[in-house]
Amino acid sequence: MNSVEKQLLSDMQRRTASISIGASTIRKMVPAGSIQQIRDYLAAFDLASFAKVKPAEFPKWLDHQTHAFQKRGLKNGKLPWGVARKCLNIFLRGATYNFMLRDHYNLSRVEYLLEVPLDSHVAERLEDEAATLNGFKSVKAVDRRINAYYQEVAREVAQGKGIARVHLDLEYWRPKKKDLK
Repeated sequence: MNSVEKQLLSDMQRRTASISIGASTIRKMVPAGSIQQIRDYLAAFDLASFAKVKPAEFPKWLDHQTHAFQKRGLKNGKLPWGVARKCLNIFLRGATYNFMLRDHYNLSRVEYLLEVPLDSHVAERLEDEAATLNGFKSVKAVDRRINAYYQEVAREVAQGKGIARVHLDLEYWRPKKKDLK
């Protein structure tokens, strides 16, 4: 790969980080001025290591990445675990949806491993799907255990629909309004 291609991929990753993490993504979850720090961290994220993760190792790898992001995502303070995981999941989804990053890093092989980014909209819809879920209070309050419960239900729901669980966000984030008749 030549230097122009390397720069293009770097720019594409930076753009993906920027559009993945908007102000509404982290509103009231982190101190003011944190958005650029989060975007910078994700723009430098090692997508090559992500692409090489073996399916059986993915949950452990994602937990490790979440903890690393928690510690280093902000210069002045630590990201709450749920916020770090949500941002990481949104960014990884964005990278997988970007055809240039997807092709270069062969991200199609990890698509079915990705988690649905957990927020109040997704949690509410998953709670509608499974009466056993009721632990969601806020993204900031999400921990590894709560996330695992919701991700397992998301996996089952997505499997029933024949899609990867990451794609549930497309349906859950802004549901279509029912026709008024």
